Amino acid sequence: MMRNNYKKTIGIFLLTLFAIGVFVFSPNFTTHGDKEALRLYEQRNQRLREFSTRNSPDGKKVAYYQNKFVDDIESIGDPDYASLLVEQNGQTAVVFQDNFRLSSFEWLTNDEIKIYKGCGSGCLLSYVVNVNTKDFQESVEKIFNPR
Repeated sequence: MMRNNYKKTIGIFLLTLFAIGVFVFSPNFTTHGDKEALRLYEQRNQRLREFSTRNSPDGKKVAYYQNKFVDDIESIGDPDYASLLVEQNGQTAVVFQDNFRLSSFEWLTNDEIKIYKGCGSGCLLSYVVNVNTKDFQESVEKIFNPR
């Protein structure tokens, strides 16, 4: 009698492990989680694009920010986390990339954009980027002195 209960318990235990394994490792489970994460990523980037979109002075180019897909918080510090994209004539190109500290940008001319980046307490950097060559000049914009 004791032996039958033991076999029954072992059988239920193994069946439970199998069911959990099928659920966790099934393609539908993983795909659903990936699809939801991708959907949220795309929604956030769409809002970021709407918020950050700026037209060039001649109206022929459009620039906006986009963040890369990441699966952990540490990745926002990556040097390619935030990208400034420029669209012209149906073509889109990444013209500048950096980490989460990028803030605003403004068109200086039809071919140059000034991008601002926080560099710590009381510090602001800027980059003047040529959208055609992707060359840039870095400058210290402001260093605030607390009184």
